Amino acid sequence: MKKIGLWIPARKNYSSISVEKPGYFIQSFKEDIMKILKKQKNTEIIENLDFRKAVVKNGEVFLNDFCFSDLDVFFWLGEIDRSRTSYHIQILETISKTAKVINNPSALKIVLDKYLSQLTLKQNNIRVPEFLLVSQNNLEQVKKQVESKTFIVKPRFGSFGSGIMKLTDYQNLIDIVDYSEQKSHFLEEFIEFDFEDWIGVNVIDGEIIYGYGKEKSKISGWKVFDRERKGGKMILKKPSKEQKKIALQVAKATGLDFFGVDIIKSKHGQNYVIDINTFPGLYPEMFAEAKVNGAEHLANLILKK
Repeated sequence: MKKIGLWIPARKNYSSISVEKPGYFIQSFKEDIMKILKKQKNTEIIENLDFRKAVVKNGEVFLNDFCFSDLDVFFWLGEIDRSRTSYHIQILETISKTAKVINNPSALKIVLDKYLSQLTLKQNNIRVPEFLLVSQNNLEQVKKQVESKTFIVKPRFGSFGSGIMKLTDYQNLIDIVDYSEQKSHFLEEFIEFDFEDWIGVNVIDGEIIYGYGKEKSKISGWKVFDRERKGGKMILKKPSKEQKKIALQVAKATGLDFFGVDIIKSKHGQNYVIDINTFPGLYPEMFAEAKVNGAEHLANLILKK
């Protein structure tokens, strides 16, 4: 008998997401996934496996008396510590030694870091804005670039748009770096674009699911910003042929099982990837509007693995 482990905390509505309240899925959507999985023969479903509370004993992950090594597949989606030294990610990596883990923690570890994410895409010939990685001790080496173009500073492990700042000049960069306690700083060229041309594209198991824009309430000046960390408020949009191609290239380059990718079109008509969302907005109303059975796509991904 195959064993599928799950950790998919849910929320009843679009409430704030945090490590303490980790649910991304809306409850009704989670229930739709569970209905499909529980219909499978010769399959045992073990729910509520909050790996964040687990420990490692001699290389095996335990949550109380349950050993994750007994699983064939472990599917999770919920808020975790995203930092470079995250215990949560270390536990996922350990689980992946004996079971298939969705989303793939090795890919997750790279893509959660804005710098490593863009580096991976560039190495795979996917167009991204010019970017820089600097420390407090070498800013003079990027002075000419910062003075010749507009850059934004992105927290390497940021989320929901928090902490992203547009530089006004080189002195502004010095002030930010001197104030910050971070040892490295990721700078990305600011590409002029129209929000009508901003699109997010969700991908599940190498297949385009739907594209979307954001309602005006989620747009703050030049960026998508959700300080309350609620998600939602999306508008269905149709990605172009090139944008679909880019999204599938991102899937291949990163190895993520499911994700969202943010793409902008410059004033010159070029598409740029500006972010990869490892916790994409997968909402029932969007699936319904796109006429896509999202629960079936995710359940099939789990069963395929």
